[in-house]
Amino acid sequence: MKASPTLVPPASLPLKQAGFVSRAVALILDILFVTMGSIVFAALASLILNFFGFNAESLTTDDPTSLLGMIQVIIVAMSSLTVLLFVPGYFVIFWVLVGATPGKQILGLRIIRTDKTPLGWSRAIVRYIGYFISAIVFFLGYLWVFIDGHSQAWHDKLADTFVVYSWDVAQTEANVTKPFPK
Repeated sequence: MKASPTLVPPASLPLKQAGFVSRAVALILDILFVTMGSIVFAALASLILNFFGFNAESLTTDDPTSLLGMIQVIIVAMSSLTVLLFVPGYFVIFWVLVGATPGKQILGLRIIRTDKTPLGWSRAIVRYIGYFISAIVFFLGYLWVFIDGHSQAWHDKLADTFVVYSWDVAQTEANVTKPFPK
């Protein structure tokens, strides 16, 4: 029977930094998850608003100062704000509470500080803002992983973080190299 890989606690990680491809695939998965979550939220908000008689066509009222017009504007603004906060919240909350987003977890990656401690709220926020800085000049900050000795992107440098493999690599390799039972 083949044992499944287990997650290694951060303190005992061998600190094998993740490369560009695994990080990029994890980010693409996270973008897909965030997009699906936003679509589901927007659809639910639309269904709820339609249930109560509000719809996109009735948002333009002749009198936006009317009570109905103000309620519609407030509801749409709150829904939009919730979707806008969902995206950074997804990344920051997962980084702080779990150490990795679902996309990174699927690929066996974890984000830790360079001193091997978990991220705090301020470092996670800096890292998220760093995503945009890394993307500013033709995504050069993301590509920096190729030339950096520690496989750090610009947002990792800003937040003092590493992205490391968290799967128990030795256990996985031992199971793979054993011959199959006959």
